[in-house]
Amino acid sequence: MKEIPCFSMNESEGIGAACEEAGIPYELQTVMIQGGVALFNVCVSDEQFIPAVQVIKSFYGFLDAPAEAVSGVCPACNAAVENVLECSDCGLTLSFDSRDAMEKHPFTVFLEKLEKDGTMARWSAGSV
Repeated sequence: MKEIPCFSMNESEGIGAACEEAGIPYELQTVMIQGGVALFNVCVSDEQFIPAVQVIKSFYGFLDAPAEAVSGVCPACNAAVENVLECSDCGLTLSFDSRDAMEKHPFTVFLEKLEKDGTMARWSAGSV
């Protein structure tokens, strides 16, 4: 079994549902309690490791395109905006990129390690 770290109970429930939908068997392993809050690793078989990582990346929006431009009215200053990432009048960021919000999440750190050691590249090439 391979472990994919480290998620809250709510994240684990959503990831579990996504794994079930994708037909990936998994187990949750309690790894630590912080201030009375349990954290969990998602454990999968070696054969399901990369597919599970892909499912979790999708769960967090990592497989989606980067932030998209927004059109409408700025909620801060009511200026009309069209096809922009931020309001030209007040500078409010109007789009959201989940990858930025997840920068220090343990799963993001784990993904960076997989990229650095070449695991993801080998899988893409079909050699994992």
